[in-house]
Amino acid sequence: MKKRRAILKEVLKNGNFKKLDKKTFLNAWKALAFIYVGLHPDEHENPEGGWPKRLKPLAVEVFRRRENGEFTDNELYPSQEVLKGIKARLSQRK
Repeated sequence: MKKRRAILKEVLKNGNFKKLDKKTFLNAWKALAFIYVGLHPDEHENPEGGWPKRLKPLAVEVFRRRENGEFTDNELYPSQEVLKGIKARLSQRK
């Protein structure tokens, strides 16, 4: 969990998401999905979608990259990372 938080924090600190290479950005996007399992990418513009203001620019950028053909649907919706995040939380409760 700490590693993923560090990845996300570093990318958020950078702030210029368009300049990030695909691998770096995708790692941050997957980290976001792992940490914030309750957020759905399609809800980033919805005021009731639960997206923290500081994370919304990542969602905007991932959709921009998807429209440009840089990301696949599986990368846009990293469900495996969400499942890993859920499993990690469940194992911490034991």
